[in-house]
Amino acid sequence: MDEKLLMVAVLGFFAGYILKTILNSYKTFMDLAFFVESRGEDCLKMIEATVSKIAYIDQLCYNFFKSADKEGAKVLKLQMDQNFEDWKISTINSFVENYPTNYTWQLQYKDWDEIMNNLSSIYRKEVLLDDNQKQ
Repeated sequence: MDEKLLMVAVLGFFAGYILKTILNSYKTFMDLAFFVESRGEDCLKMIEATVSKIAYIDQLCYNFFKSADKEGAKVLKLQMDQNFEDWKISTINSFVENYPTNYTWQLQYKDWDEIMNNLSSIYRKEVLLDDNQKQ
């Protein structure tokens, strides 16, 4: 009887240890998933801020050249717009390709328009959180 009780106790200990390890691993994975997602959102915000500044600088450049040479400015504008579009596509592709493999299930977007929609929802959530914290 004592051997059976000891065996049950040892097996119970190991079963508990295995269960604790599995639950701990799952919690760690989910904590990392939250971290990766929030850092991804921060990266998207930085990309959006960069895009806004580049668009502004491009517009200033176009306005400057337009006053001197309207035809040259049109060609410059087309070239700047194409470079800007190429840069946006390259940036988003790089972001998606370099997102940690174990967490790609979090990605809800694959192109520029989807990212802008996602950023809008991120900003809306932040405004709601700020409003709730102020109350």
